[in-house]
Amino acid sequence: MRVLSLWFVAVFAVLSSQANANDNQKEEFFEQLTRAEKLQANSDHPLIYAYDPDWAPFEWKSELGGHRGIIADLYALLSQKTGLDFIPRNTNSWSEAVEVVRSGKADMFSAITVTDERKEYLNFTSKDIYSYPAVLLTQFDDKQVYLELQEDARDKTIAIVKDSGLGHYVREANPSLKYIEVSSTQKGFDAVVSGKADLFAINAISARYFIEKLYRDELKVAAKLDYIHHLKIAVRKDRAPEIISILDKALATISASEQDEIFKKWTTVETVEVVDWEIIIEISVVFLIVLAFMGWHTINLKRIVNQKTIELDELANTDPLTGANNRRKLHIDFDNESKRARRHQRKMALLYLDLNNFKSVNDTYGHDYGDAILKDVALGVMSRLRDSEHLYRVGGDEFCVLLPEVADKEQIATLAKRLDDLIHKIGYRSDPQVDIGCSIGTSIFPDDGDQLNLLMSAADKNMYRDKQTQKL
Repeated sequence: MRVLSLWFVAVFAVLSSQANANDNQKEEFFEQLTRAEKLQANSDHPLIYAYDPDWAPFEWKSELGGHRGIIADLYALLSQKTGLDFIPRNTNSWSEAVEVVRSGKADMFSAITVTDERKEYLNFTSKDIYSYPAVLLTQFDDKQVYLELQEDARDKTIAIVKDSGLGHYVREANPSLKYIEVSSTQKGFDAVVSGKADLFAINAISARYFIEKLYRDELKVAAKLDYIHHLKIAVRKDRAPEIISILDKALATISASEQDEIFKKWTTVETVEVVDWEIIIEISVVFLIVLAFMGWHTINLKRIVNQKTIELDELANTDPLTGANNRRKLHIDFDNESKRARRHQRKMALLYLDLNNFKSVNDTYGHDYGDAILKDVALGVMSRLRDSEHLYRVGGDEFCVLLPEVADKEQIATLAKRLDDLIHKIGYRSDPQVDIGCSIGTSIFPDDGDQLNLLMSAADKNMYRDKQTQKL
């Protein structure tokens, strides 16, 4: 009983300290507001928001009917810092959530992208909540290379979430392609897995989350899209205009580290819905005190060490001039991908690229000019590759591309031709007098060898054969 009493005293002290800190934060926030904003904040009118019930890891409706995920935690933090009262309005689909706000049954969206149609009835915060790219997903065994969507996906069906900003963008950008609308994110994944759709347009964060959790050997990223999700809070235009200005100031109180902590919680850690208080009570007072006063030191130290480790790994594996991977990273990636290829009994390809006439460019225009060309070439090639494909600088003007999921000779030839055309355009764009192309050689694992040095030797020979053919 004595231990239990001490435990409650310690918990009460921690909670009281936290409550005082929250009150101070609210007072500091209130002082930033204008007179009109203070009147609005003190109106006791809760802000009712609609959210997407199936959009993990950003937000979803739990089995108990609660708002869960990254956005839900962000709103809890906003309420804690500012004292604003946010109430979620539950729906069963994103389309229903849109209708709830349109009809005035909710004041705002928890998180949404800006479109011209939405601007007609919504005001948006100037500050983003999060921003991230969009991708197309396909089945793991799909061998198609999606470099030019209009051409490469002309016989494919693309799934898009109904009433989503991304779906609207993809359909407008590629009107000639075939689409099916799905009611939720989960339905989109199901459509590709079942074969009802060939591709699914989805944000990169949800794509990674679902693939790692459920579809590691079934789905993969087919292509990146020229679309960035800029998530903002949106409020109906017929609501008080001060709400938006209050929300912008509230978002400014949330630091990048606080946002990152919430983001990592839902993308890397399994969460538990129910807290087992019996286990908590069994924790000793000694451990409680250590966690309360020393734990944050350990966590902070680990965070710094992990961050520095990542930075050092990036420096060790990246070519400092072009930003491409270096030869060391090629060996690491080949070891991993070759093991995976053997396990799944798949082939993969290696491309060896050598720039033509590059020495004469350096001699004529100087090495600074040549370095700029190398950077443009690396950036251009990397923008044409899928997430599973990587560029490596292995010499002065020599590069390799590892294609873990492409071994069809016709597809490789198509990719090589597009990269050659791209490099020609880069040289011409910098100076019409600069004639830079490339010679490309290919090799196939394991047909041309099951070791990296054997594959590079075979691709190098084919590259020189290509170079000699171009001179004829």
